[in-house]
Parts: sequence; C-alpha cells; structure tokens
Amino acid sequence: MFYKIFMAISCRVGRIMAIVFILTTLESCIRNSVTDRFYDLQVQDMTSPIGIDGSNVKFSWKYDGRSVLKQTFSELQVAKDKEFSEIVYKSDWIENEKYFYRLYPEMLETNRRYFWRVRIKDDKDNISKWSKIGLFTTGIQKESEWIAKLIGGNNVSMVRKEFSIDKQIEYVMANISSTGLYEFHLNGQKVGDRVLEPVQTNTTKRLVYATYDITDVVKDGKNAIGIYLGGGAYAHLYKSDNRYVLMQLNIFYKDGTEKRIITDSSWMITTGGPITYTGLYEGEKYDARLELAGWDEPEFNDSKWKFALEKDIDLNNITLYSQLQPINEKETVNSVSYRKFGNDTIVYDLGKNIVGYPKIYVDGKPGNKIAIRTAEILNNDGTINYRTAGREWKLEYTLKGNDQEIWNPKFSNSGFRYIEVVKAGKVVIEKIEGVHVHSDVTPVGSFDCSNPLINKIQLAYLLSQTGNLMGFPTDCPHRERLGWLGDALQIGISASYNFDMQYFWKKWFRDMDDDIQLNGSIHQLIPFPNTWDDEQDPVWQSASIIMPWELYWFYGDKSFLEDNYFRMERMMDFYSSISADFIIEKNRWGDWVKPFQEEKTDGAFLSTSYYFKCANIMSQIAEILEKFDDHKKYEKLATSIKKALNSKWYNQGYYAENTQTANAIALDFGIVDTKNEETVLNRLLEDIQKRDYHISAGVVGQMPVINTLLKYDRHEIIYKMVGQTTFPSFGFMFTKGATTLWERYHYGDGHSHNHVFLGGPYAKWFYQGLTGISALEPGFKKIQIEPKVLMDEVSTSFSSPYGMIVCGWKQEGRTLELNVTIPCNTTAVLYFPVTIFNPNLMKILMGEKIIWRNKKDYSGQKLRFINNSNGKVGYELMPGKYIFKLFEE
Repeated sequence: MFYKIFMAISCRVGRIMAIVFILTTLESCIRNSVTDRFYDLQVQDMTSPIGIDGSNVKFSWKYDGRSVLKQTFSELQVAKDKEFSEIVYKSDWIENEKYFYRLYPEMLETNRRYFWRVRIKDDKDNISKWSKIGLFTTGIQKESEWIAKLIGGNNVSMVRKEFSIDKQIEYVMANISSTGLYEFHLNGQKVGDRVLEPVQTNTTKRLVYATYDITDVVKDGKNAIGIYLGGGAYAHLYKSDNRYVLMQLNIFYKDGTEKRIITDSSWMITTGGPITYTGLYEGEKYDARLELAGWDEPEFNDSKWKFALEKDIDLNNITLYSQLQPINEKETVNSVSYRKFGNDTIVYDLGKNIVGYPKIYVDGKPGNKIAIRTAEILNNDGTINYRTAGREWKLEYTLKGNDQEIWNPKFSNSGFRYIEVVKAGKVVIEKIEGVHVHSDVTPVGSFDCSNPLINKIQLAYLLSQTGNLMGFPTDCPHRERLGWLGDALQIGISASYNFDMQYFWKKWFRDMDDDIQLNGSIHQLIPFPNTWDDEQDPVWQSASIIMPWELYWFYGDKSFLEDNYFRMERMMDFYSSISADFIIEKNRWGDWVKPFQEEKTDGAFLSTSYYFKCANIMSQIAEILEKFDDHKKYEKLATSIKKALNSKWYNQGYYAENTQTANAIALDFGIVDTKNEETVLNRLLEDIQKRDYHISAGVVGQMPVINTLLKYDRHEIIYKMVGQTTFPSFGFMFTKGATTLWERYHYGDGHSHNHVFLGGPYAKWFYQGLTGISALEPGFKKIQIEPKVLMDEVSTSFSSPYGMIVCGWKQEGRTLELNVTIPCNTTAVLYFPVTIFNPNLMKILMGEKIIWRNKKDYSGQKLRFINNSNGKVGYELMPGKYIFKLFEE
C-alpha cells in the first residue's frame, strides 16, 4: 500500500492517494481522541525487528493523546512475556523530552523474543496510559557465541543439512550470513521474503547476518535445511567466486533445554543444480531440467554430494553484525505493450524504468529455451539498446516441460524498462512481469500539487531513489552499482523526507568505519574499496562528515554524531595533511556532470570550500558533544580556511570563474563576507536569468545553488528553474520519455537513465522550500512552516520523528485555505504567505475566529504572535490541527 502511493503515475490519483496516506495509513497525530495512543513503536529504528544486537538498543515511539501534550519523562519496561510478569528491565521515570530511549542491554539473551512498552509524563505529572506492546527478537548478542564455521568454496551452488526435533519446542531461530548471496530454504520452501540477501558489505571487514524466526516452519521429527549460494558483488568486482555460508540455528525447547545446528564439515555441498551460471552484474542461467527434487527436504539422497570444507573466520578482524533491513520485492509491474520481431522475438514495455528482474510464466517442451535481455531505452527500430547499462544483462531459462513454469533469477538484478524475450522452440509465454526491488524503507512523506510537471518530477525521483537503495546508496542499478559518497550527499535529506532512512544510513556509516585508511581518509566508494584508488576526491569524501551532521539535525539522534566522531576526526586530519596554507589543491572530479562542458570551476576552490564546510561543521559537533578543545581547534581552522579562500578566489564581486557553482558555494557555505553577500548573490541571479532560468552547475554545485536561493528567499526562481522543459531540465528528460532521472541532463545511450543525484536538491526543496517544513531544533522538536504559494494547490505530509506534520493549501481566486498539523511534544512557528495579498486588505481566520486584520493581531490567548521586522506575519503554534483562511476584504 505504501509503495503504490509513491509509484502512482497519475497526478490526480496521486493526490487522492496522498490524502489516503495522511488520513488512513499514517494517521494524523492530532485528532479528537478520548484515549492516549502510541504509534510507530520501533526498536533500532525498525518495527518488530528480528535479530537486534549491538552494545545499545534504541527504543522510539510517537504519541497522540490528550492527557500529555508535552513529554518530560518516560518510563520503559522490557519483559519476556506479554503479561509483563517476567520483567527484565524497568527504567523508572527518566527525565527525557526526546522521543527515544537507549538501553545498554546486558540482560538481553541471544535469539530471544522480548516485549516492551512505554508511558510518558509531563511537567504537571499527567501520566499517559501504557503504550501498546511492542515486540523484538534478539540476534546473537556476543561474537563469542558464534561457533558456526564458514562452509562452501569455489562455485558451490547448494548446501544442505538434516536435523531432528525430538521434544516440544518453544521457538527456533536461524542466523545466517554469507560472503556472497544466499537463499534460505527449509522443508521444501523458501523462508522469508528477503531477496539478494545479504546486503553487501566489505566482507573482508564485516559480515552481516539475518535472523529468521522459523518456529512455524520446523516440524516434529526430521527437518532439512537447503541453501542456494551465489557470488554477489565481490565475485564481480574482485573476480573471486568463493561462496561461503555461515549458519547457526538455535532450538529452544519448552523444558528449558537448547540445541544448536551449525554449519561445519558435516554439511553436504554441490556445484551442480539448476543454476548453471549466476553473476550479480551479468545475469543468470537456469536449467529447470537439472532441478533436484526434494533437495531441501528430509531423506533426500545426497550421496553424490561432497562433505563441506570449513574456512576459518577470525572474529578479531571481521565483525559479525545483524542486518535488520532486507531487500524485498516491492512492486510487480505488468507490461503496457509489446512488439514482435519475427516469429521468436518480443520486446515488452513495462511503461516505467524499474530495478529488479523479470518474472516469466511459460509453457513448453523439455529443453525449450528463452533468452532474456533488458534495456532502459530502445533503438529507432524498436529493438532494445542496452548501452545505458554499460553491458548486456542476460538471462536464460531452459524449460523442464511441466505445465506452467514460473521463474525469476535469484542472485542477479538490473535496471530496465524494456524486456526482450527470444524463444528457442515452441514456447508459450503466458505472462511476463517486472519485479521492482529495493531496501525495505518505510514511506514517511507524501507530496502532491496542482502542477503536473512537478508531480512528475517527484514520482520520477521516488522511482529513481528506491531503485538505488540496495543496502547502501548506489549510483545506478546496472553499470556500476557503487556507493559513491558524492552521489549520496545529494540525496541524504530528500530521501529522509520521503522514507524512514535512519537504519539505512547508520548501516552505511558502519561501512565507512570499515574503510578507514592509515592516513585517516576513506575511499569515495563505500562499501567496496580499492576501485579507482588513485582518484580520490576530497569533495566526495566530505559526505562522511556532512551527512552525519545533516542527519543529526533531521532525526535529533545524537548517535549520528557520537558514533561517527572518530572517523570524522580522522578525515579532518587527512584534509589537513594534504593542505598547504589551508588550501587543498587535490581534486579529481571537478563539478561533475555539469550540463555545459565549457563551464569550469577551479577544483582547488571546490576542495578547499568543502574543507572549510567540514571544519565549520566539526566545530559545532564538538561543542554539542562537549569536546570544547576540539570546538576551539576546528573553529580556528575554519576561520583560517575562510581567510585563505577569500584571499585567493574572491575577485570584485564573484568567486573563482564566476560560475553558478562557485558563487553559490561561497554563499551557501558562509564563505562570503557580509558586506559582499548582496553583490555575489546578484552575480548568481544574473547568471541564472541570462540562461533563461536553467541550471549550469554540476553535481557539486547544484545543491548549493538551490540552498542559496532558498536561504535568500528566491523561491520563485527555483520554481521557474524546476518548471523548464528545454535542456537542461527534468522537463526535457520527460520529452524524451524518461520515467526515472538520468545521470546527465542530455539524452544519450552512453550514460545511465536511472541516477537519482540530480533530483535530490529539488526533491528536498519540495518539502523544505515550497511547503516550508524545516527543523528549527534537531529532530523537528521545534518546527518552522513557511509555505510558498507558487501554485494553486499543494498537499504535503511528513511523519517526523515526533509525529505527523501536515501543510497543504488550496487557492481559489483571492482566497487561500491553509491546513496545518503540528504533532505532540513539539511547537512550531508558522509564517503565513502574506505577500500574495494586499496587506491593507488581508484578513486571516482560524476556524471562524479572526486572528489578523488591518495589520494587527487579534488572536488573543489562542496563539502567540511573532513580531517580525521583515514584514512576515507569524504565530507560534502548539500541537494541534489547524485550518486557516486568508483572503482580502
């Protein structure tokens, strides 16, 4: 349901679904309720997670109710049973205004189910009711408890093991990891809905594992485990097809005894089976005639299989860490049309560009084959053109001849819109679908408006964004599939307005920790190191400092700073080591993918500017973490870098080469001296206007351009830029048939047609600029809402860490109805869009009450008027749901 809301193609349908999203799916925090209600109860930023581990556990919640409007204390209980008769932890009342609480869980046992609840109290001792009961299950709590061995080897395709249940069970948990990819079967069926498992890490440093609750799948007596193995990303990038799996199954009996089943040399392995070839990047071949019936069931004859070889794993050098967030199948897309070429070739059009794999439904004789290729675009003659993907991605299926056969690859995926099927023999294709897959991130935002082009940009951004969330933020879903830091820097906040990204980003930051080099730096590609090693770029690497800071402000979770501080310090040391007189000359990519190649911005200016921004951020982080010596050190460093920047690159009203990128960076980062701000801003505006409101900045400069226009309240210029349909613009992409965003603004088959980074700044502006929802305090504890009425109708909701924020309006003639919702435990400042009215005639109603008229406040005790010298009309709002009407008398 969530996913279909975001993938809706029709703007009108999107608007209706956005309303459904607000009213029924996430539900407004503020409603006329007679009872207290907690919702979004999460552990480690996940709902009812299975397999949590680590040194501390985060419990979070959102609250809706009348008895407590502002939380000042919270009480948390954790128990082994729903009745809370066996409580293992009780916090008592903890002074806490935040929406979460951290527990350092020495009392939690491995592979156990736990129940938890919370209640809150305000400064007047009003106490809420207990929340509904939350559930979580632990993984393996201590690395010393891992006794399983890695088993597998070159090209091992399947492993199996039988075991018996000989007593009444309480529950059974399986913990599985792999150096490549795996699919877990038990007693003849696949377990769970994870695909492309596990999400990729640097397996020389970290193995992530998943925990499966298989209590309802095991049976009395004999059971059989079967696991398919595939190579994964490392097999492609590092030409190593060593496939190993690690599994530890814990059986808990009702009599209090336990039993473990572990991977070791008693397991059986084979290199045979139906998967005759698999490569994550290249494709997959499957011969259904080679299927081994019953291989994942008890009493299968595996006498021709071999005993497994064990591979030692040194837990001093490799971390085993639970991965709670899988990749799932999220949407099934049917073809909208097809075209035949001769008797045996058909090209299907899915109508939009997705990431995943085709799923086929076929019938034919044994040995008949179908070959599948995919593409994002077509040649002029209607045949597929796979060049945007960089390579052919090929699938091959050989039929076993048993009525309808259904198949999709297990260990390979790509990005595509078009599916070419070539039949060999008399094969009947009954149906073909595209399956869209991505990390299991929960939608939290909904944006819809009366401008069809902007809606189309938002939907294309969402489709591109989800397709590039694969356990880490990929640049594209086919050619590279790499975690470029610079790409992620563009979408960190826009993705977080649309999806709950906390767990996703924290996993990626752990990948960064695994990559720290002796000189303090990290690679620009995470989690896969040693690719283009000699081409590191300090601008790209700055994401390791900038993103944790931005996400701390977005989510209000100080662990984004605490957990990453050591790595950020090391990066600053590296920057200092490559600087001379506070200037960093090193720069690899420049202002990447700028639309006009003749536009050049000095790479040293770019690197040094990001060095300054990182130093400035570090001084603020150090102060928050009470590292006051560091605060002074980085503050002094930032001052010195700023002086060097202005001395070298400021030139009579502009910076460097006077490009959009250079001037916007100087303004956005705070490099420009106050006395020169207006002059530099005018240079930027002149350049945008002379280009008829088109962007000329590349990836490095585009976010600062949008940020600067937002900072100086030039939203009408952003609106004109985003509304363009000529090159370079998103509208131009759509004239060429795009349904996702491209790597570059120009059309061509030499670059990816599914990149998200160009859309990040604009998708952020839809929420933060157009609707004006931004955080005045970390985590949206205090909210600012300042809508820019640049179109007739907007509907926006965002489930912030404290609850639902809504801002929407509808304008008819000279009347504007504005709807605003502020969640519990927060306050907000609302600035009305008064500039669209004659200030002498404007009147504002809240419900039926006049609160503003004749340039005066009449709100009384209902609201607190904010006296603003800039001509704005603002009020401080307490939690609640508000309907305002603005019109001229």
